[in-house]
Amino acid sequence: MTKLGDSMPSKIDSNGGLRSSVGRFLWLRRWFIRLLVFGAVSVLLGALTVGAILFYFSRDLPEFDSLGDYKPPEVTRVFDRNGILVAEFFEEKRTVVPLAKIPVHVRQAFLAAEDAEFYHHKGMDLPGLIRAFWANLRAGRVVQGGSTITQQVIKTFILGPERSYARKIRELLLALRLENNLTKDEILSLYLNQIYFGHGCYGIQEASLYFFGKGVEKLELAEGAVLASLPKSPARYSPVRHLERVRKRRDWVLGQMARNGMIDEATRDEARRMKPRVFGQSLNFADLAPYYAEHVRRLLEGRLGRERVLRGGLRVDLALDLKAQRAAQHAMKKGLRWVDRKQGFRGPLGSLSSERVAKERKRLAGPLGPGDVWSWSGREVEEEGKKRRIWRAKVVKPVAGGRLLLPVAGIEGEGKKAYAKIDLGRGFARLEMKGASWARPFSPVRRSPSPKSMSELLKPGDIVEIRMESEVAGTWKVSLSQPPLVQGALVAIDVESRQVLALVGGENFRDSSLIRAIQSRRQPGSAFKPLLYAAAVASRKFTPSSVVMDTPEVYRSSLKGRAWKPRNFERVFLGPVSLRYALAHSVNTVAVKLAADLGPDEVIRTAKALGIDSKMKRNLSLALGTSEVTPLELTNAYASLASLGMWRSPVFVTRIRDVKGIDLPWPGQESKRAISPGVAFVVTSLLKSVIEEGTGKRALRLGRPLAGKTGTANQQRDGWFVGYSADVACGVWVGFDDHARMGTGWAQGAGTALPIWTDFMELAHENRPSRGFPVPDDVVFVRVDKQNGLLAPPQMAEAGFEVFVEGTEPRSMSARLENGMDGADSDEGPGFNPEIGRLPGGMFE
Repeated sequence: MTKLGDSMPSKIDSNGGLRSSVGRFLWLRRWFIRLLVFGAVSVLLGALTVGAILFYFSRDLPEFDSLGDYKPPEVTRVFDRNGILVAEFFEEKRTVVPLAKIPVHVRQAFLAAEDAEFYHHKGMDLPGLIRAFWANLRAGRVVQGGSTITQQVIKTFILGPERSYARKIRELLLALRLENNLTKDEILSLYLNQIYFGHGCYGIQEASLYFFGKGVEKLELAEGAVLASLPKSPARYSPVRHLERVRKRRDWVLGQMARNGMIDEATRDEARRMKPRVFGQSLNFADLAPYYAEHVRRLLEGRLGRERVLRGGLRVDLALDLKAQRAAQHAMKKGLRWVDRKQGFRGPLGSLSSERVAKERKRLAGPLGPGDVWSWSGREVEEEGKKRRIWRAKVVKPVAGGRLLLPVAGIEGEGKKAYAKIDLGRGFARLEMKGASWARPFSPVRRSPSPKSMSELLKPGDIVEIRMESEVAGTWKVSLSQPPLVQGALVAIDVESRQVLALVGGENFRDSSLIRAIQSRRQPGSAFKPLLYAAAVASRKFTPSSVVMDTPEVYRSSLKGRAWKPRNFERVFLGPVSLRYALAHSVNTVAVKLAADLGPDEVIRTAKALGIDSKMKRNLSLALGTSEVTPLELTNAYASLASLGMWRSPVFVTRIRDVKGIDLPWPGQESKRAISPGVAFVVTSLLKSVIEEGTGKRALRLGRPLAGKTGTANQQRDGWFVGYSADVACGVWVGFDDHARMGTGWAQGAGTALPIWTDFMELAHENRPSRGFPVPDDVVFVRVDKQNGLLAPPQMAEAGFEVFVEGTEPRSMSARLENGMDGADSDEGPGFNPEIGRLPGGMFE
């Protein structure tokens, strides 16, 4: 009989084991469920975190559906009428070229240097990222990017050069997005056209032009490898400044190309043997047509907006003729230096210590090679409220006729035999007294004494402008010079089309960008008289043979009661003179009498019709050019005379195209009839006499039909000459910006502006046939008695032909020979009008 105590333990053990197994299962299940829940929550939280991170870093990132249409800033190029590049406007100097224009070996050089796996990844290079992460970890800061070309495109276009992990995350996100929207070739094209190469060059085309002087399509393998070396650090690997450093980097790029199977080793070695030849220059537009280009830039920005002009890659065609522009600038510089010399020597431009000279000599010891000299330039800085000039030297190649700023090393000898030792950097030149004989103390108004010794002029350490005359056996002959203080302006206009062929706004654009030909208003003096004479002839009361008394008169303004007595420059009065003589010899009293007879309002009306937009004074002094005008408007008014009375607006821009070559709208030219052809021709005939027998005789040497007028403002503050041929009208102004006197009697328009005008017109008319002025149908030529302006009898030997607007020619025959008169007619003679010179009622008594 089994005892109860013997069987119970086993039963209990069996049930306990079962319960234990169930308990473990339940326990495992509970923990499994907990792990599942925890994992799900973790995944969810992780997903939310990643999503939040992605949202945070991508919330303001652009969609790349439009990046394929993105147009990077491109340079706007400006060309003269013959297609010569004369200016560029840009924020970033870039010219976009299609990828097909970039040679394969050039593309491969960039891939080898920047991203050899570019065509095999999806925007990020994981091994490269790991390498960059490890390098940054060891350095304790961000020192390496590990970016692919795709990422560099993103950085260049959108994110900027900042280095941080946050930027890297955004960069990766954008790179993936970019790879899904653009092809590899499109991304590479963006990269090559966008990156910065140093020296102001953006994109591979501008880099190729700057460093090698040719378009990207002409680059050789070694040259392409040089450019591929630059994106890593444009300043460090600049071929202009660090040729040996960039050679090593180039050779590394070529080695990478060989390792990646882009070229073979023989090609690599051949390219490595080529010595880098760097052009390293861009056109110096400041020496071409700077004032003209600056005016055009302002016109463009005023109509198209600054952003479109500086970023739009426009092509702008100008009316400018670069040959004429160069002639204008040459004539202006020559003429202003002559005027400046007449005024005297203003002293040295600065002073240098011997220590400063020695320091610069040591710094340039290497670059200063045989045949080189140094030239100094000063930069003004302000320190603690005080301005001072910092001088620095650079190496240049001297040329005969060139001017350099050089220090005086010492004065040797005594008296007239003394000379200044001019320090050239690698030697010295002797500045003798005959090369500085003009340098009397500066005094425009009074004649100062000529220098007797070099020590009166210079001392050791002085910086002066030196003209390099000629070199003989390695020794330079030099003379003293100085940058002109006096300023000038010149405008040249095609008579028929009114296209502005040349424009000079000052002596040096680098020193002053004020466009005086357009922005400065100055008194034209007698250069205004042709507009007055046009009003007189148009009134049909006056003709070239009209006789007017050159006598002193006193005029009194009814408004202020002031007396005014106009006088002639020579302070003499000639009595009865013809209008032709009066204009040719710039007789002031006759001009005022004409204005008094016509009335100021009629003179102003005619001047405005011919193109004077500036405000003019409504009084008789208007006849003497006291109302200020710009050189452009006065020159265009003369062009209206030359074109038989037709006013047309000046033309600077002839065509504008956008980056796709599509023409952009531009205002058309305005035109109107200002005066009749006959009146314009008669005034032209009068102005021919100014050159043939009057104040403009210096221009006779050109040997072609010309018309023009000198002008001098009160006390020689402004000198003018404005004139024209049948083809070109040109106006020249000379003066100081502060309206100071230029000099004494020599500083009239005939002595300051006319030489510049003549030099320019001579060069501007090279290879142009000599043409007379066209004769309109509404004029007649009549033989007249020069003494009284009446018809001359056949037997009068001294008579001559005169031109008249049809219907104003004399009808009466001169009786001077019959009366036995050998002088001018009396006041009662039929040729004299006693009413001329009487003041009109109203404003004047």
